Amino acid sequence: MKNYFFFLIFMIVIKGYSQYSVLPIDQVENKEFVYDFIKKIYIDKKLPILNPRNSKASFRTRFKSIDILESAKALDEDFGEIENIELEKVLLSDDSNRKIFRYRVFRRYLDNQFERRVFLDKNDKIIGLTGKGYWSDDYYEGLENPKVVEIDTSLINFNLKKRNLEFAFSSYNECSVNEFIELTEENSSYRSLKKGWKKFLLKECDSIKQKNGKLLNLKYSSSLTDSVFRYVHRYKVNFEKLERPSEIRIYSTLKNRFMGIFVIDVWYDKFYELDRAISKSKNILGN
Repeated sequence: MKNYFFFLIFMIVIKGYSQYSVLPIDQVENKEFVYDFIKKIYIDKKLPILNPRNSKASFRTRFKSIDILESAKALDEDFGEIENIELEKVLLSDDSNRKIFRYRVFRRYLDNQFERRVFLDKNDKIIGLTGKGYWSDDYYEGLENPKVVEIDTSLINFNLKKRNLEFAFSSYNECSVNEFIELTEENSSYRSLKKGWKKFLLKECDSIKQKNGKLLNLKYSSSLTDSVFRYVHRYKVNFEKLERPSEIRIYSTLKNRFMGIFVIDVWYDKFYELDRAISKSKNILGN
């Protein structure tokens, strides 16, 4: 997994405030400087000139420690080149010590937009650069993300339910490429297709089958969304080697393009984000 996943390339821990105000963009200074900083990295693929006048020493040290341009190129490869970058909001911390420039980033092959954030201190020097793999008008700090809520399943299109069910079943049933549903630009994200998802699915299916045994049954349980960038579809399943139910989980964009599919060895009625659900199941099963 590349180091930009969820697009936190490098950052500082911002502490000491939980409130902020939104500044009128037309009254904010340094807009051109901050935009040029972002543009040079992610569009021009050039290193911006950083010095004691425009950035803190601690930031320059972190900046030199990673290959930011390689990360920028990898994002282009996986999600398409940037078509536009728009400054949406500038936030001021409640102690007036930090400004946060929030940019909405449009990429060619993404259903949603990303976010880039540049942090300036009270002297308008750069102190941080972070990002989110989505854009939300609401501000989420650090590792915070929008919460998912359950959807009324009666509102989900029947054909969509059927397609998702077929995807879940075929991905872990016979472990045959011929059985997998056809993945296209209409039903799958660009990054998934680019990565040769069928080869990955075949390898994953073989691994799950060896570990958990044959897929015995599958039942649709629920769908959730954060209304920002993703749907989550949950299926309660049984494998022959496991005594208790497991979960197959599908992630898709808000345009219903598949982004990922995963097996969680232990079923939980309560929804947990993927990393936590997998960690909990490993602790229970001892693997």
